[in-house]
Amino acid sequence: MALRENVYYWNLSLKNPEPFFDEAYMREEVIIEDTEYLKAVQRLRDLITTYCTMKHEQQSTLLNHPGVEHFTDWIISQIDRVLRNHKNIQYTEFVAFWKCADFSFSVFKDLSEEARIKQLRQILDEYCVRRRVLYEQLGYTPVIHQALRDSAASRSQGSSAIEKITRILAEVIGSEPELANQAIEFQQKQVCVFLPDKAGASNITNLSKHLGFRSSPSKKPDMIVRFGNRVFILEAKHLKESGGSQDKQVEELREFIKRKPPSRSASQVHFVSFLDGTYFNRFVQKESAKQEMENILKTNPHNFFINTTGLRALMQDAFAELQNIPTRNSRSNPDPSL
Repeated sequence: MALRENVYYWNLSLKNPEPFFDEAYMREEVIIEDTEYLKAVQRLRDLITTYCTMKHEQQSTLLNHPGVEHFTDWIISQIDRVLRNHKNIQYTEFVAFWKCADFSFSVFKDLSEEARIKQLRQILDEYCVRRRVLYEQLGYTPVIHQALRDSAASRSQGSSAIEKITRILAEVIGSEPELANQAIEFQQKQVCVFLPDKAGASNITNLSKHLGFRSSPSKKPDMIVRFGNRVFILEAKHLKESGGSQDKQVEELREFIKRKPPSRSASQVHFVSFLDGTYFNRFVQKESAKQEMENILKTNPHNFFINTTGLRALMQDAFAELQNIPTRNSRSNPDPSL
């Protein structure tokens, strides 16, 4: 079974839109069952309440003496300790308020101790006035923290497209694909995966030279897959929403498959653009975009532009070709024009 023409996998992708729910991108961490976390949250609230009460009384001149200032300094240092030492503490109503003041938790953690204390004093003073009483009147519930954690889940999906491709490969070959950590390993194995992000710069350079394509540490593909003599150089994007940034990333995918395969390589090299996520569905609804893509594919017959279904079929056919066996796709759909 040989690989089909690239328009076959493109048309297969068009007929099988991306699902709105994809198990591959499910990210779930239940933090409200962590008793240590809940203790830290309560400790943080108690410290903030004490600080706000002391500041209010100090401003009312009831406790306007040096001892009070010293005590509030100690409270701030304890709040700083809680924020630095407890996992998931950023998913609290106090830290959520920081975004109103255009300040981030990640920036806070990188500050010096002196800068952190100064920043905390400023943000605490604002929080005491603008939010603490309001939140206490409405009441606290662990749901708040779980909802804040859930809302941040999409930020942890940066490597999920690569993980998804790896799972698809495992389904195709019947086991976890071997990872080649060095260029020489990649050249020696029949079926393997090379991850440029995990390889050293010298390995990327050596492999790109061996395969005959241009690459650099600053502009490298997401994954390289080997099936015998065929090598697939993949650029993967997981996109859901429209916008300027997303459009730019799709343009990068378009340009990626315009790259010409090396003429003097011992391998058959294919550049593959994998557009994952529901943005694919909106992208291909534009007739002009579809026509442009088909023209690019016809001009670059060795390269591929695909979604999840297209990727799975491409990997199945490449593995079947290596094993010299028919694929499920070839048995169920022998017409390569479909």
